[in-house]
Amino acid sequence: MRAFFTTALAAATLALTVGPAALAQSYNTSALQFSLLPSARSVQTGDVATVFGTVLSTIDQTGCELVLGGATPGVTLAWRLLDENNQLTGDGENANFAMNGTNGRRQNLLVAMSSATAINTSEIEVFVRCPNDVANPSFDFYRNPIYPGVNTLALTVSSAPAPDIIVIGQSLTSDGYVRLPSPGARRPAAISAVNIGATATVEVSANTGPYNLPVTLQVCETNASGVCTSPRAESLSVNFATNEVRTFNVYVQSTGERGVPDMPAIARTYFNFGQPAAAGDEGPGAASVGPQYTTRYGTTSFAILASGPETNGSEIGGVYRGLINGGGGGPAGAVPAMIVIPNPNNSTIAISQTDAYGWAATSQGAILPINAQTGSRAFGHTSLAYANGLSPRRQATNSLNRNDGNIFPRAGIRGAVTNFFNSPISFSYQAIYDPIAEQVISGNLTSDGAAIIGQTFDVFYQGVDIGDASTGSETGGGGAVGSGSITFPGQTQACDVAVVNLRQSTELTTWVFSFNRGPECTVPTYEGYGYVDDTRGPRRIELLVYPRTIEDGAIDTFPLTLVARQ
Repeated sequence: MRAFFTTALAAATLALTVGPAALAQSYNTSALQFSLLPSARSVQTGDVATVFGTVLSTIDQTGCELVLGGATPGVTLAWRLLDENNQLTGDGENANFAMNGTNGRRQNLLVAMSSATAINTSEIEVFVRCPNDVANPSFDFYRNPIYPGVNTLALTVSSAPAPDIIVIGQSLTSDGYVRLPSPGARRPAAISAVNIGATATVEVSANTGPYNLPVTLQVCETNASGVCTSPRAESLSVNFATNEVRTFNVYVQSTGERGVPDMPAIARTYFNFGQPAAAGDEGPGAASVGPQYTTRYGTTSFAILASGPETNGSEIGGVYRGLINGGGGGPAGAVPAMIVIPNPNNSTIAISQTDAYGWAATSQGAILPINAQTGSRAFGHTSLAYANGLSPRRQATNSLNRNDGNIFPRAGIRGAVTNFFNSPISFSYQAIYDPIAEQVISGNLTSDGAAIIGQTFDVFYQGVDIGDASTGSETGGGGAVGSGSITFPGQTQACDVAVVNLRQSTELTTWVFSFNRGPECTVPTYEGYGYVDDTRGPRRIELLVYPRTIEDGAIDTFPLTLVARQ
């Protein structure tokens, strides 16, 4: 293995130079899939990191190429085409390629990335982009969804020599899954690694990335027979010499509390070589099981699938975290989302996501009784929109699934939203129940609302302070329980509003605010649906706001953040 990686990767590095990246405008993620291996590289500034890529398509496509995601400043990208035996073809650097969706032929690639400046482990997003050759105004390109650790590269660029650990793994079933067949079951996966960089002492451990899964993780170093040479532990410290090959096991054990759904894009365990994060500096992965890292010199991952305890499947309320996969005009690839189901009888579900892509979505409607045959609940939307003002109000359909393989209540959900009103946008979502997120949004709320009432909040839209709102001295519906002055998105002047209908769910997780406009305002009457987050300093209320009445020229749906004044 050592000879293969050192020879193949070194030869690939010499064969490539690096060119500029192109960016897509509107796209569809339904036809393309893309994976990268290895999942991490560590090089010096100016050197080229190379990995292998594989592209699959369900339709015939031509003119395909690679592009970088938007959050990769200073990183440049190039590629060469490989044949089925992973040998370089006669095509030139950055050659476009065709995909045959009829026979499922793969296109193998050698991918190179470089940076002239240091990078302390950034998840680099790489997309395959194919032009839409069929006349269709809804999108310009096809692009693959993004799945962290599957088609992203954890790239570290250092000014001094550093470890560069190439990692491969094998599960017992040889299909990329660690399968836990019963509550409490434990199964191993095997890892082999070679350090083609500098000698260094690194920490070895496993975690579940940004999602809190009901598993425990331990690692050990192994001998040639796969037997642990030391006790299993949460993490190990090893001195990894240049060109040295070492082998390890990761043990995944179900806690028995609930299952892990068959969602391989997000229900994963990551085996890492790196430097631990300092206390309080764990970043967005802090909710996961296992140690966090600020620097990773090598990584690989496996999907986890675990059975849960016996249940009748009637309870799906809770907080789920996962990914939304965008359709034509939707978000780039797959982006993080939070889905809140206050309780099965509340007849409400909210899907929210906001980040650099600048969009948000929310939905409300009646959850119907579960279908015993399909294990799904039909769902009628009354509002679902993007922050750019495109709203498919009351025109979408959705199904919220709980049974798919080994999905158990409070394990995971998935669904799809299509058929928007005069809109090509569609998306699907998949999410895992997250008790950490549930604790976060519950905060220390009380049934009488004492933690919310009587406070003044600054109101932010996309990071800009657009006004203030007071929650008054009581909660309830129908009365004016607060007031505010807000310059709503799309408006040029402040609007005085009455904050009414301030109420919370019985689980103390979600809040509804209604902003009734003053007589001088032209904005709609807005309703905000959201949750409390006590983890980032002053009390924050994250709202997704949509109009209760239709007003021409008004932005339909948008996120607001209320931050309590000290």
